Amino acid sequence: MKLVSLFRYAAKNSPASRSPSNLEILVSKVAGSDGIDKMDAYWLWDSVKEIGSVPGSLSTPLLNGMIAVFHKLGKAKAAVEVFAKFGEFGCTPDDADSYYRSGDRSGPEEVHVPCCL
Repeated sequence: MKLVSLFRYAAKNSPASRSPSNLEILVSKVAGSDGIDKMDAYWLWDSVKEIGSVPGSLSTPLLNGMIAVFHKLGKAKAAVEVFAKFGEFGCTPDDADSYYRSGDRSGPEEVHVPCCL
């Protein structure tokens, strides 16, 4: 996805561009697109974890977006990993979006995340 490539370039040349708000916008755009690359998704997740090391810097919608990205790629294990990090990042899972993705998200499989990990 060209948007992720552009963000990578900007982050490399201007670390200030790698802000939580910019990352949240990028994740929401990627989650809403059909052309998701597996390597881009994992790079995004690494970026989220890096920014998440600062307490209170991430939001529930950003993490839900990452769950949606991994669901679209059929990566249930990665989606569960995102869910497991909610507490560590100081976020509270919301209702259905944080717990599972249904088949209407055009993913190859349903991702059901248990509420107690």
